[in-house]
Amino acid sequence: MSVKQLVTMHLSGVESVVYRDPDYPSSWIDEGLGSPDIIANTLMSRKCKKLDAEQLRDFMVNAVEKGNAHKKLIIFSQDVVPETVVEEFSNNTTTREYLNAGGSVLWLGDSPLYYIGAKGIDKPLEAWRDDVLDITPVFLIPKTSVNFTQHGEEMGLRWPWSGIRPIIAGRRVSVLAETRDVLAQYYVNSKGFITKRMGGQQSGSPAAQAIVQGIRPMRRDLVPGRKSQNGDEDPPVVYGTSVNAWVKNFNDMYPNCGFFRIWDFILGPFNEFMMRDLLSVVGSIEKRLQFQGRCL
Repeated sequence: MSVKQLVTMHLSGVESVVYRDPDYPSSWIDEGLGSPDIIANTLMSRKCKKLDAEQLRDFMVNAVEKGNAHKKLIIFSQDVVPETVVEEFSNNTTTREYLNAGGSVLWLGDSPLYYIGAKGIDKPLEAWRDDVLDITPVFLIPKTSVNFTQHGEEMGLRWPWSGIRPIIAGRRVSVLAETRDVLAQYYVNSKGFITKRMGGQQSGSPAAQAIVQGIRPMRRDLVPGRKSQNGDEDPPVVYGTSVNAWVKNFNDMYPNCGFFRIWDFILGPFNEFMMRDLLSVVGSIEKRLQFQGRCL
């Protein structure tokens, strides 16, 4: 299906909106290339309403209060979440409340909620040190492009990429794309063990060991003869599987809702293939939200 046909598609009964606020920063979705506006304008042409940071908070709060969050989808055209909906570095936030109520989000670019943005401030706060979404992010240097799962293909993903900000598959996470049998350098972030280097003396704690086991590596080896800038040994080389695109559900009553994540890389100029996939995924999520009684 062409981009023009996908733009005209919109399912009734589901309200989709796009977050776009030029007063707040973005990260890998490049303002200099006009990418946030390209995303927002394309989605607006298919009847998505554009919301700024204050309107975004009102939208989430109203959805929770009215009990219809399970029929709502927010697409972020900027990959820095505004402080209006993530008020603190924890899961006690408006965003988490919206997700817990059955709301859905589509996120692209940098690690989800890696940063929190403030109005008029270019440099956002790093929020990834605390677990807002209850996920374990991984910093990855990939050697291959992602492979789509059947679920990912059904969602409309076709255009491959090399992912650099995957997560460790965990509870309630459904995989859409993954990098299999990778040769990579992992930096794992988990609550209390920030950017822990998995290997040598630094992986001795039970929590760190649990993270290593969560990666499900086939083999781990330190890179010989290399040091980081601060003199520490390099992180280990890991052979395993990384989850690059995924959906995490936060409400058992609404199994088709949740936090959807695609494109874990630094986005360059948008092309027709990317826009086609984005619109396909949005349409697939909207379809899911119409059928809450069963998983799609």
